Amino acid sequence: MVELKNQQITFSDLLRIEADKVSQVTEATYFMIEVPKIGAKAKVIANVDSGNKREYEGVLKEGVAHAAGTYLPGMGGGVTLFAHSTDISANVGRYNAVFYRLDELVEGDQIVIWFLGERRVYRVVGSKIVGASEVGVFEADKGGERLFLVTCTPRGTTINRLIVEAQLLTG
Repeated sequence: MVELKNQQITFSDLLRIEADKVSQVTEATYFMIEVPKIGAKAKVIANVDSGNKREYEGVLKEGVAHAAGTYLPGMGGGVTLFAHSTDISANVGRYNAVFYRLDELVEGDQIVIWFLGERRVYRVVGSKIVGASEVGVFEADKGGERLFLVTCTPRGTTINRLIVEAQLLTG
């Protein structure tokens, strides 16, 4: 496992990957999320400023955003990922609404994160709805490796945020 010195992926971090594992790091395993139950699969773009609408809107057209200031997988803290939802399935492609069906996840469902060639499996332990101005999940949380998936709710609005929490099973 590559030990990262801080929350930013740097070129020197990539150089520390063992030579025999380099071939394991591909576009599909560099930073990717898979949520089998809802058919979601997308690349993750690291260190996106969740407070900068212009920045995150551009990133969300390409994939799922990793919130800058939160931990990366393998660092032992809370990893926060966010993506669009939408009101109807016909708009999923238009908005790249990877988390369109996030509200269907329940305790026990699995989420797979690929990061630097390593597969990490998380199990959903709960979810909650918070106001749009509650940003605590976008701050560093050293309470053990957990995954937070965030999207707008109800579908098609920006009124509240749905936060799905999952704990690491393997990785």
